[in-house]
Amino acid sequence: MYMENTNQTKESLLKHAHGLEAQLVPFFAKFPHIPEGGRKVLADIIPWLALIFGILGLIALLGAGGIMTLLAIPALLTGNVWIITTFVTTAIGLVATILQLLAFNPLKARMKKGWNYLFYGLLLGALSTVVSVIGGALAASIYSGAGAVSSLISGAIGFIIGGWLLFEARDQYKA
Repeated sequence: MYMENTNQTKESLLKHAHGLEAQLVPFFAKFPHIPEGGRKVLADIIPWLALIFGILGLIALLGAGGIMTLLAIPALLTGNVWIITTFVTTAIGLVATILQLLAFNPLKARMKKGWNYLFYGLLLGALSTVVSVIGGALAASIYSGAGAVSSLISGAIGFIIGGWLLFEARDQYKA
């Protein structure tokens, strides 16, 4: 029963992610395009960027921040919004980092599966920003109004730049 529900949830999430990908194609199609040769070079570089940032992300998450989050697990029971937000955003970051590392070999082989992993990581990064801002607002101690707005703006800029580069290289990867 559990595996069946897990598979249904996974399939539902993937269906939604693919639907979001289809909706973002026309959005990013309006942006300036990199020449074909540049897209090929970008596709050659992306696996290495995924590997480097995946390793750096893992180091950061398993460093002091990750250890502090793990130590905070008992504190989750207190219902402290800041601790819960930190734990959730760290967990999301860990999944996104793992996806970057998993993407390396498929990206090297120019497989769409690797591109998909990076796309899912991009979506998780956006989710992490939103969770962080909402959690900070609920905790009323992390963000002032201006801090929340600047976090959302920087998150949106990161999403747009990352998405633009990702969608520019998308046609270089085959299923």
